[in-house]
Amino acid sequence: MIRTGFELKTTAATLEEAISDARGLVSGFLGIPDSELDDRVTMELRVQLPKAETAAEIAKAVDDGIFVVTIYGSVKQSTVKPFGL
Repeated sequence: MIRTGFELKTTAATLEEAISDARGLVSGFLGIPDSELDDRVTMELRVQLPKAETAAEIAKAVDDGIFVVTIYGSVKQSTVKPFGL
C-alpha cells in the first residue's frame, strides 16, 4: 500500500477563492473529478500573508489583500477487502 500526501501552494484574495483553487489543483494533480474529492481526499488549508519582514512590508501585504494558501492533503485509504475474503 502506498500512502499519498501532498502540499501545494496558490494565492487567493478570499476564502471562497482559496477553496475553489484548492479543489481545482488537487483534482488536477490526482486526476480525479471534483465531485469525488470529498470521498477520496482529506484537505487542510493554511492561509498566511506573503513573506514580509518589516512592518512596512506587512502593511503592504495586508493592503494588497492577496494571501498565500498552502494546501495540505492526503488520499484516504480504502478499507474494502477483495471479493471472497
